[in-house]
Amino acid sequence: MRKSYIVIASLILAACGSSKNNVKTSQTGGFSEKNATELAQVVDKGTQKPVAPKERAIFHASETILTNLIHTKLDLKVDWAKAYLYGKATITAKPHFYPSDSLILDAKGMDINAVKLNGKDLKFDYANDFLKIKLDKTYTRNEQYTVEIDYVAKPNERETGGSAAITSDKGLYFINHDGSDPNKMPQIWTQ
Repeated sequence: MRKSYIVIASLILAACGSSKNNVKTSQTGGFSEKNATELAQVVDKGTQKPVAPKERAIFHASETILTNLIHTKLDLKVDWAKAYLYGKATITAKPHFYPSDSLILDAKGMDINAVKLNGKDLKFDYANDFLKIKLDKTYTRNEQYTVEIDYVAKPNERETGGSAAITSDKGLYFINHDGSDPNKMPQIWTQ
């Protein structure tokens, strides 16, 4: 009887033995093959102990979320001759986590005519392509509010920047707005 326990224990140990491939898999915790290769590069081959990388990877933090946009309704009128967009945006939102008395929106190349909440004018500041709206009270993450913004977008009248990937940061683009190219249909699009 004792010999059968020894045989069974030997079989279990043999089955649990590891090859090089099994060691890498167990160290990665089931990551993809590419990640397993990257992890293997920071493990000392002789001792199988982790080795600190020589350079730290650059940390790219995600954008801080202050507000959850629940719904956006746009009422738009296009002035093709001037390349203007007259708009009224009705935005329903709520604070993401912490209570907030403000709403900050990216608003490039615009004239802001009015901002209202429940028909009442709100104070706002528009500078550096950001619209900062002071709400009527401090809202919690469980409370929604709806603001109405009356604006005119003038994308062709603002200085643009960009990067190697996106060469212009207008936000709103008029394509052949004056009809000067007979082979192109007039278009408007946003990014």
